[in-house]
Amino acid sequence: MEHSFLDELARRTSPVHRIEARLKAVGALILILAVVLLPPERTWPFAAYLALLGAVLLLARLPPLPVLRRLAGLAPFVLTAAVLLPFSRPGDGTVSASLRLWGWELRIYQAGLLAAKAVVLKALLCGGTTVLLVSTTPFSSLLRALERMHFPRLLLAIIAFLYRYLFLLQGEFLRLARAARSRNWEAGPLRVRLAAAGGIVGSLFLRTYARGERVYTAMLARGYDGRFRTLSEPAVTRGAAAALGVFLALVLGVLAAALLPGAGP
Repeated sequence: MEHSFLDELARRTSPVHRIEARLKAVGALILILAVVLLPPERTWPFAAYLALLGAVLLLARLPPLPVLRRLAGLAPFVLTAAVLLPFSRPGDGTVSASLRLWGWELRIYQAGLLAAKAVVLKALLCGGTTVLLVSTTPFSSLLRALERMHFPRLLLAIIAFLYRYLFLLQGEFLRLARAARSRNWEAGPLRVRLAAAGGIVGSLFLRTYARGERVYTAMLARGYDGRFRTLSEPAVTRGAAAALGVFLALVLGVLAAALLPGAGP
């Protein structure tokens, strides 16, 4: 049984991997915020941030295919928005083109095309930033860093348990589905197949609830109080802090230039 763990790429060694997790989280959050604030009519700031992410990817020595495979998970949502926005956002009413389908006239608005471009580019940059962050930081270190940055502990605990037990639940579901296939449930009528699927879902829910109760009881017996504890706290080095400073200067410099009037297309 194979699972795609988030830490598959995070255990490598590179200058980016060695940076303390809090610094990487701060840099990623500020970059995402800067991307969100970019005016949609500008194009060069998106290209600048894309080049910056490419430089980080090279420094991290990550293989591009696994990174692109993770980023491809955003494709259905981004493409849906990119297809619908040109037809649904009239803006000032300027029409770039029109299509006739089965007697219906579909107008493609200039404002909609601009919004679609911004959605695609911002999703690509924000998703790429997140993928690079989780691909260069072990998940436990990232959660610990977010806790030290005073993120809500309950939210972090939910994320930690979801990551820890998602693969176990996936394995449990695969075993139940294999047992159903061994009984040739797919050859039966639709009513029988629906009943079998409902039984699988119900059994998985009950097993999940029982497992959660056992795990929570065991954690309380070991003194769990909602905090993540580690044997050692990583230190922030001067080199890592300087690298973060240069990164933030580039990010904020591009944002400031993009927000200036007459900064180019």
